[in-house]
Amino acid sequence: MEIVARKGLIPQLASLLIERAENGEVAGMTHADLAGHLGVHREAITSTLGQLRRAGLIKIERKRISILQRERLERAT
Repeated sequence: MEIVARKGLIPQLASLLIERAENGEVAGMTHADLAGHLGVHREAITSTLGQLRRAGLIKIERKRISILQRERLERAT
């Protein structure tokens, strides 16, 4: 059940990242902030961000997420 929920989280998180991005970066938001916006646990955000990072769509730094492949991220929504 948890795996199914995470797969459903990718489109929501991808949409939020695209919506919040300025010049290809989402700055100033923690995993907890993202979780609060989507109404999920921080751990679910951390896991989902990891999936997007491993797929090469984003780069994660401290309070900064860079969108590396916007077109692919848009397709994930």
